Amino acid sequence: LLFRYYRGPWDNLYNLDVPFSLRLIVPVVWLAVCMYVALILAATFGLGISNVIVVMLLVTWPWHIGAARSAAMRLVPWNSIVQARKSGASDFRIITCVLFLKIASALPGLLLLQMGFLMAVEFILTFLGVGLQPPTATWGAMASDSRSIGGWGLAFPVAFITLLVAGFYMLGRWLLDRSLGTAV
Repeated sequence: LLFRYYRGPWDNLYNLDVPFSLRLIVPVVWLAVCMYVALILAATFGLGISNVIVVMLLVTWPWHIGAARSAAMRLVPWNSIVQARKSGASDFRIITCVLFLKIASALPGLLLLQMGFLMAVEFILTFLGVGLQPPTATWGAMASDSRSIGGWGLAFPVAFITLLVAGFYMLGRWLLDRSLGTAV
């Protein structure tokens, strides 16, 4: 939000229009990059739910900035910010009343997109043994425990988490495109 208000050289950093086919590949590449960083951080911080939450926050904060900036760039015309500034509104008031209220319609879609991504990160961390520990029931732990059974034991948790993450992604994209007024 602040990047929409405070203009600068980063104006075109997150404002990339990519074709639909690349929109499906970018989250997978982003997940792969984030997993390397998450594995290093999880091994450094140790095990436990609070450490997994901290690792996921540290890994995903650039995505939050990019998503909020993209929504603000699409939904908030620059002249409304200039008009509010001319009327004497403070920076805090412009950011909360103009920017945040205009992108509030995009937040459910952004949250659903992030939920699927965080579920995939938690699944992979727990599967590799650096995430949540038993007795906490997770699909990552179920997949890790079923490695001894064979391929079919591993297939079901992986299939379910894949379908769930894909469902969150598609629902989030649909809500986001609907709130931003774009069609895919």
